[in-house]
Amino acid sequence: MRGLLFLILMMTWIYPVWGQTAAPETSSRAPIEDQRIQVPNVPDKKAPQSTLSERAQQQAEEARKNLSSFREILILVSVNDKTDVTDVLKSRNLTLIENYSLRSLGLVLILTKGNVAILKDLRRLLPNADIDWNSDLSSARGPRLYAKDKIKWPDHGACLEQAIKIPIGMIDGHIIQSHPAFAGQNISEKSFVGNKNADNRHGTAIASILVGNAQQSGFDGLLKGAKIYNAVALRHTSDGQQLASTEAVLRSLDWLLLQDVRLINVSLAGEQNALLTRAVELALKNGALIFAAAGNNGPSAPPAYPAAINGVFAVTAIDANGKLYAQANTGRYIDLKAPGVDVWVAGFEDSQGSILGSYQSGTSYATPFALAAAALQLTRNSELSAALLSKILGQTVIANCP
Repeated sequence: MRGLLFLILMMTWIYPVWGQTAAPETSSRAPIEDQRIQVPNVPDKKAPQSTLSERAQQQAEEARKNLSSFREILILVSVNDKTDVTDVLKSRNLTLIENYSLRSLGLVLILTKGNVAILKDLRRLLPNADIDWNSDLSSARGPRLYAKDKIKWPDHGACLEQAIKIPIGMIDGHIIQSHPAFAGQNISEKSFVGNKNADNRHGTAIASILVGNAQQSGFDGLLKGAKIYNAVALRHTSDGQQLASTEAVLRSLDWLLLQDVRLINVSLAGEQNALLTRAVELALKNGALIFAAAGNNGPSAPPAYPAAINGVFAVTAIDANGKLYAQANTGRYIDLKAPGVDVWVAGFEDSQGSILGSYQSGTSYATPFALAAAALQLTRNSELSAALLSKILGQTVIANCP
């Protein structure tokens, strides 16, 4: 009995531990949640990072705005001064995008990017360099009109036979040499537009005036058989514009001079540019005869370049009655008048594959007539100066064999 009572007592003592679920402990201490250490009220450590992020975003946005105002800047400098330019660009953290050696001119053309402030800064730091925007020249092309060639051009004769032996240079767009207008013609071409789309309409049209050789289709060039060196500087933009950068024009001019080309047709017109002016003046000094379109921006427009550069033959357009083209630029810089209204030029295939031509108007189309007339005069004296040639040609171009 005593043993049984002892066993019961032992089971009563052990059962709460092994037979019941333990109850929560009670204590006079506050619950755990009330015992948290109160951290002093200091800014969250993440807050500065958030502020810095906002600041960085603002700075990035400002940088994007600044970059959007950046344009291509051209620096034209002598070979000996090239190092000075590269040192300045490096000190200003400016990228030297491209540099080109213009061997015939003894110059180096350097391309970078910047805004107005950077342009002014570079001019201050590089007083011996010519620095300007890489501005575009547009094709001097006007409304779709037509005027028949008015020049009294010789169909044959010794004078013409000699004239076609003179090489002709063009700074323009790509020439589509597969067009029937260029059958049997001698055209060499080099592109200076890089990976951009070369315009193929304007150059094809100008070349057909000079060396078109498909009389049955109305393409009867003034100097059929002449050697054409075509420097492709004119590009076609996504919005339909025809533009040639100053960089491309300068490199084109350099290439033509290296080919020993003296007569150069530039049916392009744009704003004044210091680098363009310097390069053209050097080319003229070296004997080049440059004929350039006067521009199609109307009588009240400012002078167009390179036509307005002293020594360049600036050519405007007239119609079959001798009336000035309505959209032509005017001014004292104009030297010559030639047919340029409703001129028939080489066109393109239509959807049926038929070869097309078109009537075009503008000072672009007048320029090759003036150049061709000059070629006739050079048959008498290949060293004829620009000043004397200007007197011989007069104001209204007429094709007279000397």
